[in-house]
Amino acid sequence: MKKLLSAIMAIALALSAVPASAGNFGSSRFGFQGGLTSSSASIKNFETKSVSQYHVGVTAQFPVGMGFCIQPSLLYQVKGMSLDQIAGSSADDVINSIEGKVGFAEIPVQVQWGPDLLLFRPYVFAEPFIGYRLHEDIFSSSDISYADEMKKLEYGFGVGAGIDIWKLQVSAKWFWNMGTIYQGESESLDKLHGLSVTLSIFF
Repeated sequence: MKKLLSAIMAIALALSAVPASAGNFGSSRFGFQGGLTSSSASIKNFETKSVSQYHVGVTAQFPVGMGFCIQPSLLYQVKGMSLDQIAGSSADDVINSIEGKVGFAEIPVQVQWGPDLLLFRPYVFAEPFIGYRLHEDIFSSSDISYADEMKKLEYGFGVGAGIDIWKLQVSAKWFWNMGTIYQGESESLDKLHGLSVTLSIFF
């Protein structure tokens, strides 16, 4: 992730020298986006680790005045999880592990606000999202089949910040799934959450 962020910053600095006439922040535009998604899940009596996956898709940006923009996207979003159930006080006393990833067709809608500074446009945003589970790959060291009871729909909320520079956009956000993604007889897998970093290219 550090290498990706370094590359993004290098591109942003190079494009900061583009003439102001190259800016196109006042009109609608469309593009492609992709990036990294670092996520984790929570379940009672399990220790959680973050897992890095990815997202790719298409996006559109629509200015609505007074610095506000609406930016919906359609993504293939992969979120991962890694959890260990510890029997005692030692980290070696693992009695159950859950490893896996879930792929969603996801629609996030960013509500952005930021000033147009000609060469670039910094902004902050809030983002509700909804998704539909396309596939899952869940492994458990116990006999519990978590994949069988995974919910089809996901929904949640994100907040973050970004910057538009010419035809490039870089953003980062914290996101939270707002519901249970697995409901078994005795336990539930809740609240996929994490950090997402995205690079978008508009045309």
